[in-house]
Amino acid sequence: MYFKRNFFLVFCVFSFQISAMKQEDKAELTRNLYFSIQDRNFDSIKKLIDQGADINGEGAFSKAFVSQSPIFAIFELMFEKIDGRSKEVYFKGTDLKEIEDALENGDESFKKAFNSAIESKEKLESEILHYLIANGADINFQDNEKVTPIMYAIKKHKFFGVKILIDTLVDLREIQTILNLAQMAFLDAQTECFKLDGCYDKPVEKSIAYYNLDQARKIREFLQNAQNYQRRIKDQIKELINNSLLPVLTEEVVKYLV
Repeated sequence: MYFKRNFFLVFCVFSFQISAMKQEDKAELTRNLYFSIQDRNFDSIKKLIDQGADINGEGAFSKAFVSQSPIFAIFELMFEKIDGRSKEVYFKGTDLKEIEDALENGDESFKKAFNSAIESKEKLESEILHYLIANGADINFQDNEKVTPIMYAIKKHKFFGVKILIDTLVDLREIQTILNLAQMAFLDAQTECFKLDGCYDKPVEKSIAYYNLDQARKIREFLQNAQNYQRRIKDQIKELINNSLLPVLTEEVVKYLV
């Protein structure tokens, strides 16, 4: 009896240790997923999700880490104004030398290089965001400060993200809060442009500021009609269901159709 009791105790301790190791391994995968999304490393993102990274990031970070869900990472870094940081942070993953060289060749050359960098970045970011959502990312996730992905996208002036989230039927029941946030983001972007207007030695920073202002303006205008836009999407989905063209829906989608 004594042997059996000790054996059971050892077995329980061993099982607990194995379980803890598996949880830590998963947390490590999820942390790596977050940073791979920040780096826009699509191949690494796919590999980590296949290996079991938690796409909603639960338990991957301490409570002090505000943006716990990996989906937030897609709205970070690119064309973000951070005082005291080099331009590399704006063009992470882009050939910065091409941008710098274009400056020496006149405004049109720079504008072309800048727009090309934006276009390629947004295309990649959109593909990653669609992939995360298709693999179970919670588009209504709330971090420790009750910030949701759409709020974070607004704050970071990411129009492509706002549109994709609304297309995916993100919860718009707090639309007034979201609209107020969009207005504040627009005013912040406008203030940043005013600050840089006289800085002729900062053409890249000025281009980023005006790009963010344009994005903030698009976000604000789009959100003003977002509920009607989303309602039309829901009506289209219902019509497809009624015509048996869309027989299977996820529980997340069904919740917002009723």
